[in-house]
Amino acid sequence: MLIEIILNVMINKKICIIVPVYNEQFNIKKIVSEIEKTIKKIKYKFDILFVDDGSNDNTFKILNNLSLKKKNVKVLKFNKNYGKESALAAGMNFASNYEAAITLDSDLQHPPILIKKLFDEWKKGHPMVLFIRKENKGSSKIRHLFSIMFFKFINFFLNFENLKFSTDFRIYDKKIITEFNTAPVMNGLFRVRIDSLGFDYKILEFSAPKRLHGDSNYSLYKLIKIAVLSIFDFSMKPLKIIVIFSSLFFLVSSLFLFFLLVDYFFLNYLSILPRTIIASFNLFITSINFLVLGTVCIYLNSIKNLISVKKIYNIERKLNID
Repeated sequence: MLIEIILNVMINKKICIIVPVYNEQFNIKKIVSEIEKTIKKIKYKFDILFVDDGSNDNTFKILNNLSLKKKNVKVLKFNKNYGKESALAAGMNFASNYEAAITLDSDLQHPPILIKKLFDEWKKGHPMVLFIRKENKGSSKIRHLFSIMFFKFINFFLNFENLKFSTDFRIYDKKIITEFNTAPVMNGLFRVRIDSLGFDYKILEFSAPKRLHGDSNYSLYKLIKIAVLSIFDFSMKPLKIIVIFSSLFFLVSSLFLFFLLVDYFFLNYLSILPRTIIASFNLFITSINFLVLGTVCIYLNSIKNLISVKKIYNIERKLNID
């Protein structure tokens, strides 16, 4: 009897698998099939949430047909393309009533068979379990080099570590979902937003297989853009660097102007012309402007963090969602 009660409680618990999609018409049926093979081995209920990020192919049509056949396949459709980070955030917002949420890409480079490993480590008590790529099959050496540069660049500015080659293939406990959904809304990388919360995590490694269909939607431009947004959202180091350089500029220009005035009025050692003093004075005023602007920016950043409540996506359609 006790065993039956425990099993019923386990079966009634739910985990949400969040899959952002954009023009993935050729991968959807395959990934659903692969996910279902894996979750059959786990005595928990699973919902598969697809977040359609404004696809312009047959992605939503295929998702609609799947949702009619499978009640655990749920869909959020954006009115336009907002980006993968917004799609993942929408998934976490939706998953607020689940015991845990799993995020993975739709291109099958995050093998669904590894969901079981994430689940097993989460059951051991880790609030977050994440996969790091030890190999990315099909990725060029240039792209690999840019990935290394990306992680070094972003970690230089952040006050917390964004793990090298970390991915969005992760499982999050309910307490992380709740914390994420109550934190200020940011524009940066989804995993940087998650890592900034400061929860403990367990690291696993995997080899990413080649993408089955199409090319990655993440261009170099998008990667740089999202990195810059992440830095602006989570770090004051750029502002501090500006203030430091402005302070040095102010100090040097002040000393230089002082030296010129002393020499012009008292020493007459360098035969300084009045226009030289005027130019030095302009340099001094410019240094003050830089210092003041840097200080104002720091205060504006603090105000932005206090009032940062914005909507980063709009949902056009919902399938199998009350």
